[in-house]
Amino acid sequence: MNVREILADIKSPRKKKIILDTDTFNEIDDQYALAYCYVSDKIDLVAVHAAPFHNDKSDGYEDGMIKSYNEIKKVLSLIDPN
Repeated sequence: MNVREILADIKSPRKKKIILDTDTFNEIDDQYALAYCYVSDKIDLVAVHAAPFHNDKSDGYEDGMIKSYNEIKKVLSLIDPN
Protein backbone atom coordinates (compact mmCIF):
# COMPACT_ATOMS: atom_id res chain seq x y z
CA MET A 1 0.00 0.00 0.00
CA ASN A 2 1.16 3.50 -0.68
CA VAL A 3 0.54 6.48 1.60
CA ARG A 4 -2.61 7.59 -0.25
CA GLU A 5 -4.13 4.11 -0.01
CA ILE A 6 -3.33 3.92 3.71
CA LEU A 7 -4.92 7.33 4.35
CA ALA A 8 -7.98 6.40 2.31
CA ASP A 9 -8.34 3.20 4.32
CA ILE A 10 -8.05 5.11 7.60
CA LYS A 11 -10.81 7.47 6.45
CA SER A 12 -13.04 4.64 5.22
CA PRO A 13 -16.06 3.55 7.27
CA ARG A 14 -14.56 0.06 7.64
CA LYS A 15 -14.30 -1.08 11.27
CA LYS A 16 -10.63 -0.90 12.28
CA LYS A 17 -8.87 -3.67 14.22
CA ILE A 18 -6.92 -2.12 17.09
CA ILE A 19 -4.30 -3.42 19.51
CA LEU A 20 -3.96 -0.91 22.34
CA ASP A 21 -0.53 -0.79 24.00
CA THR A 22 -0.99 1.40 27.03
CA ASP A 23 0.64 2.52 30.28
CA THR A 24 -2.83 3.00 31.72
CA PHE A 25 -1.74 3.71 35.31
CA ASN A 26 0.72 6.42 34.25
CA GLU A 27 -1.62 9.14 32.94
CA ILE A 28 -5.38 9.68 32.66
CA ASP A 29 -5.50 9.86 28.83
CA ASP A 30 -5.02 6.12 28.46
CA GLN A 31 -8.14 5.32 30.47
CA TYR A 32 -10.15 7.48 28.07
CA ALA A 33 -8.53 5.82 25.05
CA LEU A 34 -9.30 2.36 26.44
CA ALA A 35 -12.91 3.24 27.20
CA TYR A 36 -13.40 4.83 23.76
CA CYS A 37 -11.91 1.85 21.94
CA TYR A 38 -14.02 -0.58 23.96
CA VAL A 39 -17.37 1.08 23.27
CA SER A 40 -16.77 2.46 19.77
CA ASP A 41 -18.73 0.90 16.91
CA LYS A 42 -15.89 1.94 14.55
CA ILE A 43 -13.21 -0.06 16.39
CA ASP A 44 -12.67 -3.77 16.87
CA LEU A 45 -10.51 -3.88 20.02
CA VAL A 46 -8.49 -7.05 19.43
CA ALA A 47 -6.14 -6.82 22.43
CA VAL A 48 -4.99 -4.53 25.21
CA HIS A 49 -1.37 -4.68 26.34
CA ALA A 50 -0.06 -3.23 29.60
CA ALA A 51 3.03 -1.23 28.73
CA PRO A 52 5.86 -0.87 31.24
CA PHE A 53 6.75 2.53 32.63
CA HIS A 54 8.98 3.83 35.41
CA ASN A 55 8.55 7.13 37.19
CA ASP A 56 7.42 8.39 40.60
CA LYS A 57 4.22 6.29 40.31
CA SER A 58 6.12 2.99 40.09
CA ASP A 59 9.03 1.20 41.72
CA GLY A 60 10.35 0.01 38.35
CA TYR A 61 9.25 -1.06 34.88
CA GLU A 62 7.74 -4.35 36.05
CA ASP A 63 5.78 -2.60 38.81
CA GLY A 64 4.55 0.00 36.30
CA MET A 65 3.37 -2.72 33.94
CA ILE A 66 1.57 -4.58 36.74
CA LYS A 67 -0.11 -1.35 37.85
CA SER A 68 -1.16 -0.67 34.25
CA TYR A 69 -2.55 -4.21 33.92
CA ASN A 70 -4.60 -3.77 37.10
CA GLU A 71 -5.82 -0.38 35.87
CA ILE A 72 -6.90 -1.95 32.55
CA LYS A 73 -8.93 -4.53 34.46
CA LYS A 74 -10.45 -1.77 36.63
CA VAL A 75 -11.46 0.38 33.64
CA LEU A 76 -12.96 -2.59 31.79
CA SER A 77 -14.92 -3.63 34.90
CA LEU A 78 -16.39 -0.13 35.15
CA ILE A 79 -17.40 -0.17 31.48
CA ASP A 80 -18.77 -3.72 31.44
CA PRO A 81 -19.36 -4.98 34.99
CA ASN A 82 -20.60 -8.40 33.80
